[in-house]
Amino acid sequence: MDSTDYSCIVAQWRPNSREAAAVGYTDAFMDVCPTDIILAPAERIWRLVTDPRELAHWSGMRLVEAPARAISSGDRLVFRAGVFPITFDVVDIQAPRQLTLGIALPFGVKNREQIQITRIDSNSSRTTFN
Repeated sequence: MDSTDYSCIVAQWRPNSREAAAVGYTDAFMDVCPTDIILAPAERIWRLVTDPRELAHWSGMRLVEAPARAISSGDRLVFRAGVFPITFDVVDIQAPRQLTLGIALPFGVKNREQIQITRIDSNSSRTTFN
């Protein structure tokens, strides 16, 4: 059974200009708030998203620059995905349940990501990336 909560995922964009329609944009959907139940303690998930080396390992990115400790507000992490740099600025951290990041992706794309971890029991947690 799929435990993904799709209640906040659908975000529909419709172009409001002739130019957008002229280049073929009609409708676009994007995942904006995937939520899932992860079969791991909340503390383990927290470590995976707040330890720069762990984050690099499971995300498949190469760590370029980061503190040699768990992250805290104001920290900057720099990764590489192939040849592209990806920068994470730690905006807010409320251990062990919420992490807010400002992410700079290639080509000037910016994203504000909030990761929320809610303990369900000793071996599972509801985790939302939004």
